Amino acid sequence: MVHSSVRNLCPRSFNPRVVSIGPLHREDENVQAFEGQKATYLNRLLHRLKSPQEEKDSIHEIQACYAGIKIYGDVEFAKMMVMDACFILEFIQRNLKSDESISRKMLLAQSVIYDLVLLENQIPFFVLDDIFRCTFLKLYPDSTLIDSTIHSAVELDRAGVNFKPNRDAKSPMAIDVKLHSFPCFPWPRGKPTLRMPVLRVHHFTELVLRNLMAYEMCYRGCNYITSYAISMDMLVDTQEDIAKLVEKKVLVNNMGSNEAAADMINNICKQVVRVNFGCDEEWKELDNYCKGYWPKNMVWLKRTYFSSPWNIVALVAGTVLFVLTVVQTFFTIKPAGSTD
Repeated sequence: MVHSSVRNLCPRSFNPRVVSIGPLHREDENVQAFEGQKATYLNRLLHRLKSPQEEKDSIHEIQACYAGIKIYGDVEFAKMMVMDACFILEFIQRNLKSDESISRKMLLAQSVIYDLVLLENQIPFFVLDDIFRCTFLKLYPDSTLIDSTIHSAVELDRAGVNFKPNRDAKSPMAIDVKLHSFPCFPWPRGKPTLRMPVLRVHHFTELVLRNLMAYEMCYRGCNYITSYAISMDMLVDTQEDIAKLVEKKVLVNNMGSNEAAADMINNICKQVVRVNFGCDEEWKELDNYCKGYWPKNMVWLKRTYFSSPWNIVALVAGTVLFVLTVVQTFFTIKPAGSTD
């Protein structure tokens, strides 16, 4: 439970509006109407499973994660955990597959996603992981419960990813990842090139993007503009990322400063949920590349020793000192068999 001193500042920030997860808000009146929808999600998931379900005896471990709640019987509490875990997994799956019924109920889906991040609206992660292994992992053996890591423009550049304008794309907002193999170099998967449209950032960019994104929320098709805005938000964390995109000629900054452009891009997707995100495959491809041995170590090396001029100077000075020490040691050692 959130401490009362924090809750009293803004109670609505901690209370679910649509769906209750776990026992803490189970009795709230406003979430009762959605219980039937949760049962529908559960039935759809179980219907796809052909094998009998496994049994797990961890009910007391789960109950120990909650304090000050209504006393539930073991059977009722277990049903609650299974129902909520299956609902979360099926809801995420339907969103990732861009299910049409979810598109029609965009605002409802967005409200559900907000509820799923509330501190008092959770189930223990090991419960979700157990249910995932019993259900989705059997249906989709290559699936994972933990999403792909988000990499900024600077991190992608350090890993060896190239950036190029995507002027020949069929869609003006298209973002593509192309792999290029180099047999003579230790990158077996090939170094990727991220091709993206050139974004001209100015003081009206936020106004234009927000209105286009609002229009897409009312439309049942793919979210091209929203997906592009989310992708830019993923690429940009700081003004250094803006500088890197400008350097790569995929962004033109007319905001006056890189910091102002970074702030605008970081704010553009607030209150926007990744529903029907159209660039999942591209970001998974980049994440898989960055997790490779050589790219991952190149990122560490560049971040540690080449992130600033002072780090480079320190590296050169340390290398020179090491070489001089080795040379001095070599000449001070007496030749073998020599006498005083």
